Amino acid sequence: AVTRDLGGGHSENDLRPEFRKYAEPMRWFGTTESRVPDYVAAMRATYGAEAERILIEGAPHVMIFPNLFIAEIQMFVIQPRAVDDTVQHVTALQFRGAADLNRRLRQQTMGSVGPAGFLLADHSEMYERAHRGTLARDPEWLFLGRGDHRERLGVKTKGPTKLVTDLCIFEPDPVTKEMTVTSIHPGVTREQIQENTGWTVKYASKVEETKAPTEKELSVLRELHARTARAHGEAA
Repeated sequence: AVTRDLGGGHSENDLRPEFRKYAEPMRWFGTTESRVPDYVAAMRATYGAEAERILIEGAPHVMIFPNLFIAEIQMFVIQPRAVDDTVQHVTALQFRGAADLNRRLRQQTMGSVGPAGFLLADHSEMYERAHRGTLARDPEWLFLGRGDHRERLGVKTKGPTKLVTDLCIFEPDPVTKEMTVTSIHPGVTREQIQENTGWTVKYASKVEETKAPTEKELSVLRELHARTARAHGEAA
């Protein structure tokens, strides 16, 4: 999947690259074309060859600022009522003339975010705990670290060794494994880093200024950007 900033507060979690790997119509919907034959037939009759791409790639997964979330088969409207009170309205998407698909849309929505759904209850609990933890800054609640689970599992490779952001570079502390700043990009201050980070930033004993990329590195990055754009049918 690819997370994409669409500007203006809008964003997309593009799942199409994953579904293209399988090239199976309706896999994105958790089913097969044999289970929704009327819908698949109608799509092919209406869109011709283009229907195959639509049936394989599926529906969008986008967040539209400020409070609309379209999650493939569901539409969420988020209604803030107070600083500690938010209502989330959810409805299943429905399509005119697609009775077989609509039935499954309703069933899957009820199963995931309905009153007895398994998804919404867990997510709501996580949202509430995350919000409480963010407010409780003593002791510091947010922690970003690599941990030592790889070593405990006997994995010999190093795993994540750097976290590169627009402002600085983090690396795991040798002892605690917590991500600490080891390099700051030119022109960036520690105050800027803290203002744009959701926890108390820690710094290594020796912090360097990030070196500018070499021409070779820039060439590789530009080619990667162009290749990614071509894969998604965008202009590089």
